[in-house]
Amino acid sequence: MRSLLATCDPASLRRLASTAAGRTELERLQRVAAARAAEFEDYLRLARDVGATLDDALKSTLEA
Repeated sequence: MRSLLATCDPASLRRLASTAAGRTELERLQRVAAARAAEFEDYLRLARDVGATLDDALKSTLEA
């Protein structure tokens, strides 16, 4: 993803979008990017939940 973003300038993307095959490929890449973003958000949410659970456990241990 990073290399794709680094190598694609807006003009190239517009040229690619001007053909049916190019549009199809851009749509595919957009779906892949959206799926990866959703996956990352799920991992981030899980990490926050784990962090909060561990924080609660530490606080209860210190209070006891």
